[in-house]
Amino acid sequence: MPTVQEVIRRLLPAGTGFADEDDLSRCPVWPPDVFAVTASLIELSGCYALSRYGGRAGSGGLFGKAYRKRVRDGAKEWRRNIRPPPLARECWDTLAKSNEAISTGGPGAETWHDAAIQLLAMADEACAGIGFSLSGHSYPFADFALRAHREYLATGARPLPHIPSSLCVLVPSSEASVLPKTRTAQVGCTLRTMSHHLALLPPQSHVVARWHMSVSREKQTGDLRLLLVPYPFHMLASAFVAGKRIGDESSSAHFTIKQEWLRRIGSNARVVSQLTTFIRVLIQEARRKVGPVNGIVLPEGCLDEASASKIARRLAGTPHLEFFIAGVSSPPKGAHRAPRNRAYASLYFKENVLEWWQSKHHRWCVDASQIRRYDLSDALDPPEWRWWEDIDISDRQVNFYVFRPGASIAVLVCEDLARVDPVQPVVRAVGPTLLVSLLLDGAQEERRWPGRYATVLADDPGCAVLTLTSLGMVRRSMRPGESRAMPVALWKDSTGATELALPQGSHGLLLTLKTSDEENWTLDGRSDGETTVSLTLVKKDEITHPEPPSWV
Repeated sequence: MPTVQEVIRRLLPAGTGFADEDDLSRCPVWPPDVFAVTASLIELSGCYALSRYGGRAGSGGLFGKAYRKRVRDGAKEWRRNIRPPPLARECWDTLAKSNEAISTGGPGAETWHDAAIQLLAMADEACAGIGFSLSGHSYPFADFALRAHREYLATGARPLPHIPSSLCVLVPSSEASVLPKTRTAQVGCTLRTMSHHLALLPPQSHVVARWHMSVSREKQTGDLRLLLVPYPFHMLASAFVAGKRIGDESSSAHFTIKQEWLRRIGSNARVVSQLTTFIRVLIQEARRKVGPVNGIVLPEGCLDEASASKIARRLAGTPHLEFFIAGVSSPPKGAHRAPRNRAYASLYFKENVLEWWQSKHHRWCVDASQIRRYDLSDALDPPEWRWWEDIDISDRQVNFYVFRPGASIAVLVCEDLARVDPVQPVVRAVGPTLLVSLLLDGAQEERRWPGRYATVLADDPGCAVLTLTSLGMVRRSMRPGESRAMPVALWKDSTGATELALPQGSHGLLLTLKTSDEENWTLDGRSDGETTVSLTLVKKDEITHPEPPSWV
């Protein structure tokens, strides 16, 4: 096992930011670097699971009132003086001098465990508000990070060398990354339960996480209204195109999705024009019936990459609209490359549009039962084979962006909701307020797989989860002659799950979500002062286009 000193040396190859690169004796000034080191030490040792850190302050435990007062006072002093307080320097000195192996045993283990845990808590408290623009507060580290992100977006300069993928300065992203945190898991006993404001993430060689801090109308509060458009409304079996067999003897093959629903509209220019107009009319109907729309969500693979960006930009300037999310297909780039199945998102702020794309991380495997359910035996033949989605899944990343004060959103594509590696550990560590999963799937019923996996993430880290599929796929999953409202979406929050059905003749669903303040607690008993934002579904309205075009 490596020693504490060896781990610190690996995480800080250039030293602690002072003149002598070989000198690790002085505590780094920037709290996210301190957090990266202490969180790595704590996670490697697993010491947070020891009885001393189980909350039993009256019987030899660390986490009593005196501990929390020391931590909070130290963090306040750190923020006030922009340098580590005496307690932080004392804890760092203990770690820098420790030759103990990274394990839960050993005669000196408790001493460095206590030092690491107290130092982690101080660094976390010192970074209160980081990742958000919070009015009425003086948080110098959070303010600097915000200015650094804005400068990066405006000029490309990096006052923080690893933004938007890490807040660290001294710790290289090849070793660990630290991002802002939205929620603290309220169940379980893990490293994720030990901090409110900072999250330790794996090296970027595993998965690249990005935090987008430039926010749209961040002063906007109150209800959040999401317009769900389950396009395409019809899907033929011919959209599934059989590809080459995988290997000479296997019973597996590739398939691709052909976006023939776009071709039914016409040229690319006509697709952009008609879909933009269609969505604008739905926005107008929603405003007339309920109120302004804040976000628009379309399912997996419904648009091509170029059309999605053009539609999003044409919608920019719509009053109260904060973001646009859609599943897109991107053409192959380079030899021997497959197309990409991606999530596209645009965030509106002032007159600007911030765009990002995020590839799907896992291929869909269509088996015999799904071929029967979706009536695809003519398209994917032989139906007893396993048919794998032919997409490029390299360049794995996950994006988080701030859309309201204290609230962040993340997007996953279909299988990524169900598969644990590589993205879900990052999602659990950051704890987004809202997780949107774009699907090419059947009816969104709580008993099916999206409902099961949404429940897991709604429990830990506690985010609200929205799944959305296309009406065309739901129709393909229904039995011949079956006529009922079709559940195209599922909402899961702390109050339970709600199946969101689209009645016959309607073209969209408007969800009214209530935002409220929630108190989160860390494993060591620190409260966040009710600064965590939660979302609950309070109302669902069907939205109907008064004169739907023929392709609807």
